[in-house]
Formats: sequence, structure tokens, C-alpha cells
Amino acid sequence: MPLIRENTVLAEMASPASGPCAHCSSLAIPAATSRRRIQSAVIVRGHRRESGVTVVELLQRDLIERKYDVCFGHGDQNGDGILEMADCIALGARVIAYLEEPFDSPKALELLRSFGQFWQHLTGKLDADHDGKITPEEFREGMRQAWIDDPGGFETAFRPAAQALWNLCDKNDNGTVGAEEFARFHKAFGTSEENSRISFEKLDVNGNGNLSVDELVAAWKEFYTSLDPDARGNWLFGDIWEKDIWDGTRVKL
Repeated sequence: MPLIRENTVLAEMASPASGPCAHCSSLAIPAATSRRRIQSAVIVRGHRRESGVTVVELLQRDLIERKYDVCFGHGDQNGDGILEMADCIALGARVIAYLEEPFDSPKALELLRSFGQFWQHLTGKLDADHDGKITPEEFREGMRQAWIDDPGGFETAFRPAAQALWNLCDKNDNGTVGAEEFARFHKAFGTSEENSRISFEKLDVNGNGNLSVDELVAAWKEFYTSLDPDARGNWLFGDIWEKDIWDGTRVKL
């Protein structure tokens, strides 16, 4: 089952005479079919549209699953197609190294601790067969359960990781993250230089060259929980719809 929608169709919500679908436009999804075709054969990631599911719901699903697929690509540090605790800790270690933070500093230790807490909470939701390994399918479903269906779970187990991450990126402890630190964070996560630049420009609303830690925590939450195609946090890792981000089997970072 492909993890990312092939670039064929999602759809228009209305007939061609009614103009393009606003949701398709904002998600950069090509409007391609009439209402009749939507009702009869909309395919998303190999799944035929279920009865009673609206096009808006399909688009929302496509958006959140694309974001989770990108997240899975970040986490799969050894590229074996599964996530393990070692991947999670390795990602934290990469962030510490790229930000040139001493591994025994309070910020580094807090990041590793919070990443471990994040993993423990996540596996309780995601690891369906309790083998300590998370497949892409388990990841998608579990992320929804862990953060969208259970908002309290985000506050308990994911916000601390985000807070620790951005605090580490805030090198001078002034409550902001500059473009250089932001680019280093992205490099640790495997984001391209171009997508890092796009992300910073989209998130830097006032154009002052800095992002506040509070704004970044909010953007982090939107990226992992929001179904709104216009949420600014969707740009946290740049243009996740770019055509070269998917090689047919896995996310290319």
C-alpha cells in the first residue's frame, strides 16, 4: 500500500461550472474530476472512497497522513522501514550534534529525556503487536489516536519534546530561534535546504528574522494535529507536497 497519494486525482467538491475546490487549491491538489466521478471512484492511497465520506474529509485525511508520512521519514534513522526506540534517540542525538550542544548539558539531557517519554507514550498507542517496532501503518493510526483523538496526550507527552527541542535551538536563551539555528534543526531532521528556507519564510510572519519558541511550539502542534489546510504549522518542514519528496516506496528527506 503506497504511503503517499500518487499524483493522479483527488477531486473537485462541485461540478466544473462551480469552479475549483478551495480545499484542493490550498492543498495544492489538482482539481480533476466532476462530482459524478468523485461519487463513483475517488481513490486515495489505494483506498476506494468509503460511502458517506465527504471530499473534504478525504482531503483532510490526505493532509494529515502526508504529514505523518514525512514524520515517519524523519524518525526512520536507519532507513529500514520501521521505527524503534533507537531511531527516536538517534534523532535526538542528531539534533544535539547539529546544534553543537554539549551532550551533557541540561538542554541536551532534557531533550533526550523528553524524546524517551514521547516514545513511551507513542508505543502505547502505536505498537499494535507490542514488538517494539512501529510500521508505517501503525504509525499513521497511532499518531491520530495519540495526538488528535487524545489532545491531552499531546500536552502530556509531545509538547515537552517540542519545548525541549526549541529550547535547545534557542542558543542564547532569549526566547527566539534564528534562521541559522532553524536550518540546523532541519538538517538534523533531514529536511532539504530549500524546504528549510520555505519553512522559515512561511513561519516568520513579521519578517524580523526570528521565530519565537512559543510560536514554534504552536507550529509543531499544528503540524502534527491540525486538519486545517490553512494552518501555518503545515509549513514546519517546508512544502510537503513537492513532487520529489516521494520515491515510490518511502519519504525522501
